[in-house]
Formats: sequence, C-alpha cells, structure tokens
Amino acid sequence: VLVLVLLFLVVVVGFALTSSEDSNYYSISERDEQTTCDSFLGRQVLTLETRRAMGLGEKPPLLLSVPGSGNTYTRALLEYASGYYTGSIYNDKSLEPFFPEETVACSFRQMIIKSHPFIVPKRRVSTVEDFMHVVFKGSRNLICPEMEGQMERAIIVIRNPINSIWANYQRKIAGGNHTYSISRAMFDPASFAAEAMFQAQKVRNTRKLYEVLLQNNTDNVNGSTNDKNKIIVIKFEDLTESMKRKESLTEMLRFLNVTVDPNRVACAHENAAKLPIHRHRQISAMEAIARSGICEKLFTMLKETMEAWDYRESYDVRFTECLRLEDMYTLEEEMKTKNEQK
Repeated sequence: VLVLVLLFLVVVVGFALTSSEDSNYYSISERDEQTTCDSFLGRQVLTLETRRAMGLGEKPPLLLSVPGSGNTYTRALLEYASGYYTGSIYNDKSLEPFFPEETVACSFRQMIIKSHPFIVPKRRVSTVEDFMHVVFKGSRNLICPEMEGQMERAIIVIRNPINSIWANYQRKIAGGNHTYSISRAMFDPASFAAEAMFQAQKVRNTRKLYEVLLQNNTDNVNGSTNDKNKIIVIKFEDLTESMKRKESLTEMLRFLNVTVDPNRVACAHENAAKLPIHRHRQISAMEAIARSGICEKLFTMLKETMEAWDYRESYDVRFTECLRLEDMYTLEEEMKTKNEQK
C-alpha cells in the first residue's frame, strides 16, 4: 500500500511540475469564469522605472508593416494584452480616441511604436542605418523625427498582400478612414488597377528590405547573434485565426518582455473587437482584382513575395479563382453591353 501511495504522489507531483512548465512557457487558457473582460480595458504609460524593471531599454521597438496589414488592430491587441500604451509616428488624430498616445511624441512611455517603411525605390538598403532612413524619412513622420537612427528592435507584421493591397486602397480613397468600405456602386476598376500595381511594387520592395534587415541583423543591430532577440516576424492571419491567435500574441508579449497574464490575453481579442477600427467589406479583394482585369499582372508581380512569406498555397488557389472570376465578370460585361445595344 505504501508503495502505491508513493507512486501516486510521484505521478501527481510530476503532472503538477509539467503543468507548471507548460504554464510558464504558454501561460494561456480561456479566462477564468469570474473574470470579465471589461476589467482589462484600462492601460497606462510605461515609466522609466517600469522599463528598467522589465529589462527594457529606453528606446521602444518598432511595429513595422506594409500599410493595410493590420498594424492598428495589432496595436489594440498588444495594448489590451499588456496593459500598456503603444505609440505611432503618424499623429493620426482619428485614432487618438482609441490610442491616447497616438499624438504624443515617441518616447519610453510607449511599449512599441507603429511605422510603415517609407520606400525609396532606387535607394540601396544594406545596413540598419539605411533601414532607418526608409522608416523615418519622408513627410509622414510627423511627430518622431528624433527617433531616426534609434531603432534597436522590431516586430514585423506581414499579411497576405492580396488583402493588404485592397485594405490600403480603401483607406486611401477615403482620406485615411480606417473603417470605410467601398460599395460596388462606388468601385472604380481603373483606379484600383493603377493603385494595386503601384502598391504591389511597394510590397515587393518592402519584402526585399525586410530580407536585408534580417540577413544583416547579426552584423548591424548591436552585434546580436540571436535574431529572435532583436526582430520577430508575425503573420496577421495568425493573430486572427482562432487556433493560433493566442500563441502569436503571446510570442509578441514575450518578445516585449511583458509578463503574460492569461486572462488579459484571453480578453484581448474581445476588447479589441469593440473598437470601431474594423472594415466590414462589401467587396472582396478577389472581386476587386478580377473586375479590374489585373489577375495575371498582379499575381505575377506578387508571386515571389507570397512564396517568401509562406503564402504559396494561397497564391495557387487564389490565382486560379481570380482568373475564373475575371472570365465570369468579362462575360457579364459583354452580355450587359449587348443588351444595352438592343
């Protein structure tokens, strides 16, 4: 009997230790039943003392992405999951009600700072200093010019470029509105075709820029020998897919040296979903591309990037679907023209 009792205790203790190790590595479950997500709506700025206690430097890292890649939503997730504010270089007053530090100059107060690389097509990017040029040069860096040359770490958010190009186009024609969605009646195929090809070139250039930064990271970012300590790449789709989103959000928090609160993480998506920063589409990206007659041109330009960013399966499926839709819409237009001529 004594032997059986001892064996039972060994099993129980072993299970507890294993569970504890799992919890330390991936401390996430659904929130406690008694926890309400409203209790995690509050956020605060970081003080220098807090940054030092967390083992952080005074310079916040960058949250980098191609426009339309979900940077704003990613910021919301990070704020609600951590309890700390994020910043931006853009001074976007339309976002200030939801991100109070949006119009405050970049500083240690913010956990991470939003930026889109300012692409200069003919500029060679081979060092982190060159990279800083494309991030901070240009008229859109409105409130953080002093941050130029200060980057030490970054989270790069990537998204299927088919979706990011369409999202960014809708934002641009609405004067920067983050929720505007084009209706079929307002859609201009020629306008979108020109902008989509231009954006596809910028996406391709940005991908090459990221590759240079990652390849040269060990040489140019404080001599680091561990890329994971300085730069990580996160897929936006993994932040929205139910089976992956908690793990991806946790990876970013750990990168930022933020203590992972499983209840906060479990509530982050629910709280972020309440913000009016989401676009409820009326036309899909595929329909927009097909109606514009640019399936082959656009997908050809994006092929290398989609393969490099691990969207190869999506590329094959969506390219085939785009061509099918393009034929269908062309036939529709031909029939419409014939009927009008009768």
